[in-house]
Amino acid sequence: MKHWQKFASSLAAITLACGPAHAAATADCVTGDEVKAIALVLLPEALDATAKVCASVLPATALLRKTDAPIFERYRVEKAPAMELARAAFARIAGLGDSDEVNNAGLELMRAMLVPQLSAEIKPADCGAINRMIELFEPLPPENMAGAIATILQIVAKEDAAKAKKKRKKSSQGDDLNICPFDEAR
Repeated sequence: MKHWQKFASSLAAITLACGPAHAAATADCVTGDEVKAIALVLLPEALDATAKVCASVLPATALLRKTDAPIFERYRVEKAPAMELARAAFARIAGLGDSDEVNNAGLELMRAMLVPQLSAEIKPADCGAINRMIELFEPLPPENMAGAIATILQIVAKEDAAKAKKKRKKSSQGDDLNICPFDEAR
């Protein structure tokens, strides 16, 4: 879960850097669907980067070593339909307005910063487990992995909110991305 928390923190830092209006933003949170869309936009490059990091330690039969495997193309195809919601979410959290050009540049900056950071955190010893996770998601639509990522981040957000409430302390706005906690009643 540590990787996903760093993902959220990095995303928050990028949005703060891109949009000073974010600091004055309301307590609106990023919804699970928005996180899912952002994940769908980032996953093709994240999978490619993970495959490169793990190539030297995985056997030739590992899915991540087969860069021509259909899973890689499916994730690339699913990126386009998710762009509109990801762009709108980025615009809202970064306070950048409605300019597609600016928001596309913001998403590209997010991708350029997050993907290398996440791949740099991959330990060679974890590559087998990561490959196994990718294998488990392979037969499923890309939305399933993106949805799992969003749900994990929402669970972490709910746990963080509960800890902050227990300590009677508000988490400082801007230190982390304000992801809407998972709601079991949904």
